[in-house]
Amino acid sequence: MFPEPPPHRLDHHSVGRSPPLPKLDFPKFDGENPRLWRDRCEMYFDVYGVSESLKTHFAALNFSGTAASWLHSVECKGRVSDWDQFCTLVCDRFDRHQYQTHMNQFDALKQTGSVEEYYNRFIELSHHILLYNPAYDHVFFVTHFLHGLRDEIRSAITLHRPKDVETASALALLQESELELSKKKFPSKQDNGCSVKSLVKSGYSSDKGKQKSDTKSSEDSKPNDKLDLLKAYRRDKGLCFKCGEKWSKQHQCPQQVPLHIIEELLEVLDHSDGDTSDDGDLCSPVDSSLMALSTASVPTQKKRRTMQLQGFIGKQEVLILVDSGSVSSFISESVVQQQKLSVTPISSKHFVVADGGSVSYSGLVEQLQWWTQGHCFTQDMRVLALGSFDIILGADWLDDHSPMWVHWQQKKMRFMHQGKRIMLQGLKPDTINC
Repeated sequence: MFPEPPPHRLDHHSVGRSPPLPKLDFPKFDGENPRLWRDRCEMYFDVYGVSESLKTHFAALNFSGTAASWLHSVECKGRVSDWDQFCTLVCDRFDRHQYQTHMNQFDALKQTGSVEEYYNRFIELSHHILLYNPAYDHVFFVTHFLHGLRDEIRSAITLHRPKDVETASALALLQESELELSKKKFPSKQDNGCSVKSLVKSGYSSDKGKQKSDTKSSEDSKPNDKLDLLKAYRRDKGLCFKCGEKWSKQHQCPQQVPLHIIEELLEVLDHSDGDTSDDGDLCSPVDSSLMALSTASVPTQKKRRTMQLQGFIGKQEVLILVDSGSVSSFISESVVQQQKLSVTPISSKHFVVADGGSVSYSGLVEQLQWWTQGHCFTQDMRVLALGSFDIILGADWLDDHSPMWVHWQQKKMRFMHQGKRIMLQGLKPDTINC
């Protein structure tokens, strides 16, 4: 009989051999992120059991670009064989200003595209910063993330007080989707033809829906075309052509007509051709009887200047009139009802309009929040039955944001808001001759 082989030899052949390691490329280095490169190199050395004498050789063979040129100049003075000394030289050369550079980029980061693009860049810079200072907590990063978001997105999610960046980014993505959806549901008034000026600008007939050729139309026919468009617009909206209120078979025009209805008619019927005043006002002055004045005020013959803006109250798009001749700011009764805004009763007050007539209000929406061109504003608004506009910003709003620079002809205003200088661009009625 043959003797059985020794048990230790069986153990040696059955468990002594380890499975082969997968092939991995050695980390490349071109001068970017030296700390990350060093950590990956040391992990590679541990996996493959690279000896101390070969570590610098492995690393040197995988340098490229400016890093390879720098290493070549260093090794001309003598080869560096110690790994720790090698890493010290690399970090002294390529890591001197990385921390400060990443912090500057992090502080200056703002959302200019989508939320996802902003989030990806934010996370990338956050990881770079944590390599140098791991002590930063969630509060630091969440605060910076919210600060860099666009105003219309940040204002909606700040109230939720997200605890980390992931939660804040998820809320920001939801708000971004809601804003996109609201734009589809409530298209721009200049795009959907709700504004008389946009109808004139696009050259569409509201009766036929076909584009007119304005190259052959004479200058004399322009006022009539605008008047027809105004009639068609009010007919389509079920409004009285004379007073701008809801029309019915029992409708009777009020004795006093809101000043903005008359202003709209004057703009349409004005025959002047691009004449501007010396002080840069776009529109000719309207008669002082059209200004909104309190009964305690004395009407004065001064020029009114106006500018139109498009904005939002919540998800509803609104047409805003900046009116230097209005002593207060107003919001339309219809918008208050649609948005279900809280109205505080106040003592009734009368305002003089159109040729000595008067209108009154008895309600106030306190600290109404609205947006325009990425900026958020709050203002006390008096509730009034308005015609063509949803909001009127009067002298009280202009005083609150003074000093400001206004170019009425170019429809631009610049002023300080929330600690930074901003510019608002008004709507330009290119085809309306004021």
